[in-house]
Amino acid sequence: EKTKDIFGIDAETIIGENCWGIIHGTKAPVKGCPFIEAKRVGRRASMFLKVRDRWLEITFDPIFDNRGEFRGGVHISRDITEHKKYE
Repeated sequence: EKTKDIFGIDAETIIGENCWGIIHGTKAPVKGCPFIEAKRVGRRASMFLKVRDRWLEITFDPIFDNRGEFRGGVHISRDITEHKKYE
């Protein structure tokens, strides 16, 4: 299972948790956090991040209700390690 391989945690455990705690092990967002940026600008944001021996593209898509209030979002972590090897 990729989630466990990359983050050392089961996929079911991640749902509803703060990304910065799981990915960075911090109590607050890190500089360049796509969650904060997407919430601020109202659209998808992403960053590249090295986690252990893998490179990831972390993307966050915000979700807003019909009044335009932020309600959450969806994180996508894509393993781009092989791509980075060829750069």
